[in-house]
Amino acid sequence: NNLGVALSSLGRDGEAAAAFVKASRARPDRADFAQNAGLALVRSGRPSDAIPFLESANARQPGNPDTTGALAQADKPPPRDYWAGCSSRTSVSCRVWPSSK
Repeated sequence: NNLGVALSSLGRDGEAAAAFVKASRARPDRADFAQNAGLALVRSGRPSDAIPFLESANARQPGNPDTTGALAQADKPPPRDYWAGCSSRTSVSCRVWPSSK
């Protein structure tokens, strides 16, 4: 999971997604690992792959706004340049694509 965080902070979303997926599979008891995997998969343009991870995280931590927001948007990926305007890729507004944007 730490590797995924580092890669994500560098904007290497595809590699971050792979690291988060690996961490989530190694520790299926960690909702935060599943959430990170799902969010990274959405960011890297793989929303359909994100859904099982986001659903798993949501089942363990119901009502988490990051997870529920990402689930709501997983079938509508953001424009490719959406993430370019984010000052902090870890802020809620940059992790989940709101339908209002």
